[in-house]
Amino acid sequence: MNGINRRGQKVVCIMTLVIEDCAGNLPDLTLPEEGEVYTVADFRDSGMVYEHQSIDGEGLPGIDLVEISSIRGTDFETKEPVVLGWPIVAFEPLDERATDIKIFTDLLEPVTEPA
Repeated sequence: MNGINRRGQKVVCIMTLVIEDCAGNLPDLTLPEEGEVYTVADFRDSGMVYEHQSIDGEGLPGIDLVEISSIRGTDFETKEPVVLGWPIVAFEPLDERATDIKIFTDLLEPVTEPA
């Protein structure tokens, strides 16, 4: 589990993606860029199968992004149009918590007794 688990969650792309069809053609689409932050719109199959990472031979989980269109193509066997998500393994959750250590630095201040 990689911690990406809700719509609206901010994620960062952690790898350069190259998408090609079975014939090696590069489709005309905008790819997520490594290091850029995106928002999860939804979850779906990525259509990508890696034997060591797939679950029962199914495709890896994928995500739709608010900022970039999903992958649109044609099913190799049925020739039906398909929409695939970006492979979830290419992203990691962005820590959106505010970091404030003031409460701890206040503990380091010397306490003065009133006279």
